[in-house]
Amino acid sequence: MDRAPHEREGDKLLFLFDCGNLGDDEHHIRLDGHKLDRWEWVPLDRLENYVVSRIAHLIRAAVHSSDATY
Repeated sequence: MDRAPHEREGDKLLFLFDCGNLGDDEHHIRLDGHKLDRWEWVPLDRLENYVVSRIAHLIRAAVHSSDATY
């Protein structure tokens, strides 16, 4: 969890959820067509193209800390 203060929009809490390893045939990503229109895998070295650098750092830290558990 992280806090993201914003002058115009107010403070926000950001949550990052670990869904486990989704790379095998047992797990599938299913989108609700009413709420989401797409998803994509993003390489860790390209995160800054999708999120601000502070959030990219948090995502990388979470991925690296969970590597030992999978």
